[in-house]
Amino acid sequence: MAAKVRSSGPPRPPLSFTEVKEALADVVTRLKAEHPRVQFALGGGFAMQAYGSSRLTKDVDLMVSQVPSFAKKGARLNVGGRSVEIAGVPFDFIDRGDEYRDLYDAAIDSAKKVTGFDIPVVTPE
Repeated sequence: MAAKVRSSGPPRPPLSFTEVKEALADVVTRLKAEHPRVQFALGGGFAMQAYGSSRLTKDVDLMVSQVPSFAKKGARLNVGGRSVEIAGVPFDFIDRGDEYRDLYDAAIDSAKKVTGFDIPVVTPE
C-alpha cells in the first residue's frame, strides 16, 4: 500500500480517543452538513481500538465517499484523499479512486456501530 504524504516536522505523540472525540464529532457534523448523503466510516488505528487493539495512532482515518471542501486545502494522500488538521487533530479523509475503490466502498457499506464510538467503524475483515 502506498505511504501517506506528510509534511516534515517533529514527531507527533500518539492520540487518545478522548483527545479525538470532540474533533471527530465536529468533523462528522460538518461532513453531513456539506454532503447529507455522504457515506463514511472510521478506519485505521482508531477502528482497531474499537475492536480491542492497543495499537496507538497519530491520526484519524475517515474513509469517505467524497472528500469535504473543508479538507481540500490539506495535503494530498498517495492513497487518495486529503490530510488536514482540525482542532489540533490530524485527519485523513481517504477517498480511493484507484483499483481498490470497490474494496473501500464495501468496507464503508459494511461498517458497524461499535460501543463507545458514535460513528460507523469498519469491520476487522
